[in-house]
Amino acid sequence: SAVIERKLIQTAEQSAAGQVGAAASQGLAASGVTVVPGSIRVLMPDGSVATMDLDEYLKGVVPREMSPAWPAEALRAQAVAARSYAITGAGHADAGADVCTTTHCQAWSPVHYDTTDQAVEATSGVTARYEGNVIRAFFHAHCDGHTRDSEAVWGGQVAYLRGVSCPCGFTSLY
Repeated sequence: SAVIERKLIQTAEQSAAGQVGAAASQGLAASGVTVVPGSIRVLMPDGSVATMDLDEYLKGVVPREMSPAWPAEALRAQAVAARSYAITGAGHADAGADVCTTTHCQAWSPVHYDTTDQAVEATSGVTARYEGNVIRAFFHAHCDGHTRDSEAVWGGQVAYLRGVSCPCGFTSLY
């Protein structure tokens, strides 16, 4: 009995370690980012890298990721998610950039809107955190009434990426 129990515990620990390892290999583990930088390096469409004030960059992201006409609280939430996402990745380190201007990272344009600019300004410096680290705040445009746990999407367990019901009214992903 004790041998079987030890084997079950060992198997569970190995499985958990494998999931955490899978998460880490995909850039989903703790970011280690605890300080919000003032600027970000952006890979531009022409291949150049522009260093921008972080909030200025976000003013070009938020209206590309959601409608500027949406409720102010939703725009503020998007600004926090976009800020957290932007500073926890180095998706273009080979080019000397942190992010690009496409959906590979976050859509960006130099066009600004008052509503989204206000959302970025109202949340300046605010990030989503887990255990003191800024989280890799993934976001998406559509679900089927329920989001997914990280292991159902990427194969690795991340404590802060848990599925929740969504009141969106959709019942299909397509």
